[in-house]
This record gives sequence, C-alpha cells and structure tokens, in this order.
Amino acid sequence: MKKLLVLTVFVFLLVSVFATNVYATTYKSNSFQTGSNNEYGTITDVDSNTFNLKGKLNEEAVMVYGPYSKISTGKLNDGITEEVNVGIDLDKLDSGEFFEVTVSLDNDKKDYLTEAVAMVQKIGDEVVVTTGNWFLGFRATIKKSGVYTFQWKYSKEDNQINARFTILDYGKEVNTTGNVKLKDLIGVTDVSDVTVRSLWFCNIQAKNGVDVYTTLPKIDEPTQQPAEKPDQKDDTPKTGTVDMALVASVVGIISLAGIVALKNHNK
Repeated sequence: MKKLLVLTVFVFLLVSVFATNVYATTYKSNSFQTGSNNEYGTITDVDSNTFNLKGKLNEEAVMVYGPYSKISTGKLNDGITEEVNVGIDLDKLDSGEFFEVTVSLDNDKKDYLTEAVAMVQKIGDEVVVTTGNWFLGFRATIKKSGVYTFQWKYSKEDNQINARFTILDYGKEVNTTGNVKLKDLIGVTDVSDVTVRSLWFCNIQAKNGVDVYTTLPKIDEPTQQPAEKPDQKDDTPKTGTVDMALVASVVGIISLAGIVALKNHNK
C-alpha cells in the first residue's frame, strides 16, 4: 500500500511538471526589458497584477519599439505555447492607433528563424486584429473592452513549422488562424534546439500604451460575444489565400516599412 501511494504521488508530480511546461511562461513586469538606454520603451507598474508598456520611436525602422521578454524556455520539439493577457480599452484607444506583438523563434544556432506577429488597431468604434503577411486570411473584431489572451502555438510537422494564433476571452475562443504553414526547417541541423527567441511588443503606436495582465482579473462574465470566424473549420495546415479587400485593411494597420523591419529585428 505504501509503495502504491509513493508511486501515485510520483505520477501526480510528473504529470504536474509536464502540465506546467505546457504554459511555462508567466509574463510579469520584470519579465520585460527596455534596453540599456530605454530604446525599447518603458514599463510602468499599475498594480500588483497589471503593468503598462509604451514604445520609443526607432527612426530607422519607422516603428515605435516596445519592451520585449526573453524568459521563455519553450522548445519546438515539445510544442510551444505562449500566452499574454492584453487589456483592450476601446475608450483609451483613438481611431487609427495600434500596437503589434509577436513571438519569434531561434534556430539551433541561436539566430532568428521566424515569427508570427499580431496587429491590433482601433478602426472606428471597434478594434480589428490581423496577422499580417504570415497569414492574410485572418481578421478578428473586438467590440467590447476587456482583457483578452493572445495565444501562440508552434508545432513541428515533417520538416516544417506550423503556427496557430488564437484570441481567447477567459478561455473561450474568439477567433483563430488555425494551423498555418509558417516556415520549413531546411538548414536547421538540430530541431531540438529550435526555441522561443522572445515575446515582443514590437510597435506601440498608442498614446496610452498597452496594459498587460500577469493573470486574468476576476470578472462576473466574459467580456464579449465571439467575433466572426474565418471560413476554415479544420486543423489542416494552410497557407491562406490573398483577399485583396483584406489586404487593403491590413495596409491600414501596418506599413510596408514595418513588415520589413519585423523580418530583420534582433529581439
């Protein structure tokens, strides 16, 4: 009986460790960096659970660089899941203001490999979220203020990396890209060494900055009704098709210079 109890405790602890690793990264204010001269903006604690991020203009990149975090230890072979809780207040965002946040990966030589950026912009009375040139088929609308979880999942299939970006409203899926073929692994010698490079608020063009929550604040009910979902219903990896009307809306969210800068960033 004693041996059975010990074995049960061991299995429980083992399962707990693996369960913890699925969502290993908890982002706090001290998880982020701003550079030696605050060239990556500022971090201001609002309360014990909330902090505000603002950016600083990088004239060469034509972007307003925000803080970044390198604390994640996620590895592609294990399946990567990164989540950050973002406050979206429709009253604090002026129409046209926006921010961008991305999770990037390093290859086995610790060089930049790829990323999946999400772009958030106030357009009229609502907020529109797109995923730019890595998947033009995604467009989500947020019509009510609240705290939303942005989730990135990276997985390996054969010799390629799949990415999946999802917006969650207190665990309830609002919208998702589904699995998207992001990049092949040609030239990567040891796939087990493909890791998270950073989570980066790479462009914050909003005068009030972005509020980030370490954990979801307690509420009585979810903040909004589900947004319209894209047509795809399955998890088959896809590359997406170009909708020219959607391309026009994306151009309003991120400049061509911004897209080029994202590909060449070093955070």
